[in-house]
Amino acid sequence: MDPETPARTPAPEGAPGVRERIVEAAYALFSRRGVRAVGVDELAAAAGVVPSTLYRHFRSKDDLVLAYLKRRFQERRAAVSAAVSAAPDAEEAILAVFDVFARWFRTGSPEVIGFVQVFIEMGPGHPLGRASAAYLAQNRASLERTAAAAGWRDPEGFAWSCHLLLQGAIIAHEEDDPDAAGRARDLAALLSPAPPPAAGPLTGLLRAGSRNVPRLRQQNFICR
Repeated sequence: MDPETPARTPAPEGAPGVRERIVEAAYALFSRRGVRAVGVDELAAAAGVVPSTLYRHFRSKDDLVLAYLKRRFQERRAAVSAAVSAAPDAEEAILAVFDVFARWFRTGSPEVIGFVQVFIEMGPGHPLGRASAAYLAQNRASLERTAAAAGWRDPEGFAWSCHLLLQGAIIAHEEDDPDAAGRARDLAALLSPAPPPAAGPLTGLLRAGSRNVPRLRQQNFICR
């Protein structure tokens, strides 16, 4: 058993909230160590139940991982929705997801890496890998809807770009970059909402970047 996860006193078989306790234990263990490294016996002990009780609530460990992913998605959606609602204007609403990640990075929250972690660990051909990819797609669709509601140019493309930036920020944070979310946010802000000019789709991005050059120089984003 992980030394950071003390065993609980076994709960009565019919005790209310047993399923929730199992999901909470899984959330803590999977977030820290991934899926494959955590066994059913350890999960049961951390939840204060015996393995047979765990299997009474979840037919398999994979079913428990699916419950963990669902909880992760619900918490992420709630946090991002709250940040979007609190934003002072449309542009800030679009970039609010980066502020959520910045807060999670600062506090060491387990919400950060779950979907990517399970997807990489299990692979795209595994049911858990596919479930992680589906949740990532829902997150991306939410970004697209927010951008479309704000009149952003190419909301689908913007959502994919933000998706790339968020995944990169997660890896950079794991590499001990304390401002990974802030850097990703600045790059996302360069994606102009203006209609694309006749010269081509990259011109709008370059023009947006030129407006931000003084600010980026100040933040040492320009290579010298």
